[in-house]
Amino acid sequence: MLRQKLSLVYETKLDTSSNLKISVDGTFKHIITDNNYTSADTLNNALVNNSTRQLNNIVDQRAFNGSAFYTKKFSKPGRTLSFLVSESYSQSEANGFLKSHINFYNAQQKVDSTQDINESKTNNLQSNLFNTNITYSEPFTKTLALVLNYGVGVNHASADRNTFNPSSTGDYNQRVDSLSSNYTFNQFLNHAGAILNYKKGKLTFNFGTRVTDDQFHQVDDFTGNLSDRNFIDWAPQARLQYRFSPQKSFVIAYNGTTTQPTLEQLQPVATNTDPLNVILGNPGLTPSFTNTFNINYRSYKVLTSQFFGFYGTYSFVTNPIVSHISYNQAGQSVSQYFNLANKATTNFNAGVNFNRKLESLGGINAGVGFNATGNTYYNYSNDSLNMSKNYVFSPMLNISMFKEKKVELGFSGGPTYTISQSSLQPNINNNGWGAKGDLDGTIYLPGNFQVGTYSTYQYNAATASFHSNFSQVLLNVFLIKTFLKNNNLSVELWANDLLNQNSGFTRNAQANLITQTTYNTLKRYFMLTVNYDFTKLAVGAPK
Repeated sequence: MLRQKLSLVYETKLDTSSNLKISVDGTFKHIITDNNYTSADTLNNALVNNSTRQLNNIVDQRAFNGSAFYTKKFSKPGRTLSFLVSESYSQSEANGFLKSHINFYNAQQKVDSTQDINESKTNNLQSNLFNTNITYSEPFTKTLALVLNYGVGVNHASADRNTFNPSSTGDYNQRVDSLSSNYTFNQFLNHAGAILNYKKGKLTFNFGTRVTDDQFHQVDDFTGNLSDRNFIDWAPQARLQYRFSPQKSFVIAYNGTTTQPTLEQLQPVATNTDPLNVILGNPGLTPSFTNTFNINYRSYKVLTSQFFGFYGTYSFVTNPIVSHISYNQAGQSVSQYFNLANKATTNFNAGVNFNRKLESLGGINAGVGFNATGNTYYNYSNDSLNMSKNYVFSPMLNISMFKEKKVELGFSGGPTYTISQSSLQPNINNNGWGAKGDLDGTIYLPGNFQVGTYSTYQYNAATASFHSNFSQVLLNVFLIKTFLKNNNLSVELWANDLLNQNSGFTRNAQANLITQTTYNTLKRYFMLTVNYDFTKLAVGAPK
């Protein structure tokens, strides 16, 4: 991958009460990928298909972002005005090929039929988003203030996707209409919001909402068909904080978010980059709504450098967008997105941490913690509703040491236990133990040298679904030499995966499938970089 990026930030003080910040950045990426897959599917321990698949792409991506942010403070304390205008443009052009060979087997375990695919695929995706927002805050009293905001957004996007079969001459010029589409997409957003803030003593409380009139206009450039969608998006919020002292506080908060279906989820055109698992969009999708609750408590004692805290997040999604997967006896699946009424998907994340400095051990910080994450999702499998549950429990040990410009070391790790199961296949699960660890550190040497590491360890034990263990150590080290008066020129030598163990590995429970995937990835490599950091702030003369 070749990546080039240029960014510029300009800040100036227009007068004693107003500031202006202008940000501009542009990025270009040239990406070449070549992926090769082999797979086999069984049903009741009998082979139903096996396949080989090659998917390669050459992708050029361009992105531009620009914004101007103006702020002004009035003579009345707490009264402010800000105005933001921004534009984001992105384009992705991809050209590639899909070549696939699939064998299908009968009950006698003989090849019954085959399927060969030889296709050229082109994708041209563009998006141009323009946003404005004005915010005004007005204090009513020393304890009560109101924040108002209003904005307009315009998004013009297009998605031109084409699939071609080769002609008799070998040229890829026979378009496959069932796998091709060309859509133009226009979105107009008109949003307004209000938040009421109350602050007195140790208590801070605010609540409000943001309302957006969301208008979609979509054109199928192949057929000329039009599709218009209008929705009102709500984003309520509330937050309460009680600060017992500068080092001890408690926070509870709520946020609501409306999520529109993506362009890919709406388009009723098949995606066959994996011929055994074809995906269809659904133009009849409606928005989902996410309710999120947060709680956080933290306490820090300065004299003993002792920290204690706990946190928790719980969210549930009403009218969620889920997949309806249809399987056949040959092991092929076709999935399409639908809204699920009368059910809610859920997510949670919670944990507790304690650590303190141990002076008797030279000022080392040591601590323990516990984290739990989980989710509940739904999908349909051959018209049967499936509920999948996934939980991960992770106790951990944390050790760190920090001495400015001398040493920075940190270790965290511990065992994990995973629970993954689905209601349609209660006898099959991915429950099992694992372990993970991270080691990061930098040692400062004479002569403006630095040496350090950022390394990880992963272990996954065998489970009822997968009968082999997986473990790897990714050992990465670096050597840095800095130059110039402010050390803003550096030469860095990085050695990644010195043990040459890096292997792509995932275990996932999604829908009613529990899958383990291993794939080739970049192993041991070395990298030399030169960095020069320059910063110049512009300040306008007082007027």
